[in-house]
Amino acid sequence: MDEFLSHVEVQMLESRVSNLTPSYWRKERDNRPYARIYYVKSGAGFIRPYGREYRLRPGRLYLVPPRGDFAYGCTANLQIWWMHFAATLFGCIDLFDYVPYHVERKPENPAALEKRMLRLLETARSQRAADQIEGTGLLLQLIAPFFNDPPPTMLGELREGRRRLLPVLKHIDENLIFAATDSFRLAEKKIKTSSTSRISDILIPFKNIPDIIRVLENMGENADIQLSKNLISFKARDIYLVSRLIDGVFPDYRQIIPKNFSTEAVLLKQDLINALKISNIFSDKFNQIHMVVDPKGKVFEVQTKNNDVGENNTTVDAALTGEKIEINFNYKYVADCFQSIEADSVSLQLSGVNRPMVIRPVSGDQSFMYLAMPMNR
Repeated sequence: MDEFLSHVEVQMLESRVSNLTPSYWRKERDNRPYARIYYVKSGAGFIRPYGREYRLRPGRLYLVPPRGDFAYGCTANLQIWWMHFAATLFGCIDLFDYVPYHVERKPENPAALEKRMLRLLETARSQRAADQIEGTGLLLQLIAPFFNDPPPTMLGELREGRRRLLPVLKHIDENLIFAATDSFRLAEKKIKTSSTSRISDILIPFKNIPDIIRVLENMGENADIQLSKNLISFKARDIYLVSRLIDGVFPDYRQIIPKNFSTEAVLLKQDLINALKISNIFSDKFNQIHMVVDPKGKVFEVQTKNNDVGENNTTVDAALTGEKIEINFNYKYVADCFQSIEADSVSLQLSGVNRPMVIRPVSGDQSFMYLAMPMNR
């Protein structure tokens, strides 16, 4: 476990002190994609991540994972000091999808904790690089104890859920299949191989992937791949590259790829890229875009709104089939896939508001598939 925690990266998104009332602070099914820290100064309430309820008590710290149909509310006036943040492993994997954790913790020294949190609130408002670095360190110190001696039930849930989200390489029939995911999007690439040897699933550390890509794309010829228990090697001409492997299990991601689609849009890749670039200027701090696909009205529209900048509606020419749907995505998670698609046209396939969107090239190389999870409005 310590091997993974040494690769944790955190980013503070927002923090403040809030005085809340029962009529204001109450919500069900909150699936926003960031984690939260709550320190209860006074009052009473509850949080319910992944269906498990915890009572909010003064002097306690609470760690809330992203998504999870999160519910919360207060039964009396409540003062909380809170932080929204992102935490990843290897720069791309959601920490909470891999490492078990406690949700509630009683600090040993409340006075020292409050002093640290006040300083963290100050660094979050500062634009100085030194303060931001200090804030990152304080945030890591704050969340680290939640991962000490996690409860056995949480360990069991993670094993049962098989939520191990790392780059993977596997061999099926005549194809090498590469897949990677960070729980918000997933990419799969198939490569023809002349080998008849079967490769079992292996996990390659994300931080090693850029180096492997740089070496392989300059080889200009076939490469030999060899495996041992903990290592993978790539060899061509006088180049020999070795990477360690991670001991873990990759989820059976094929289960989350929709088999049937209720809506499809086929459009020029560059037209969609241009629409996303314009929309991103007006998107909010979560890079959220609202996509409207209306085959009957012959409308494909990308909408964004930012209270500080304004709003934008961009219409794109597209061939549409199926049912009308309105759905939200993170702009970045959609746009990132187009650098891996060479075709001029792309297909966006949708199967419902809470279901992922599948993006594929329309013509040419069909070996690439990309899946993006939607956001709540």
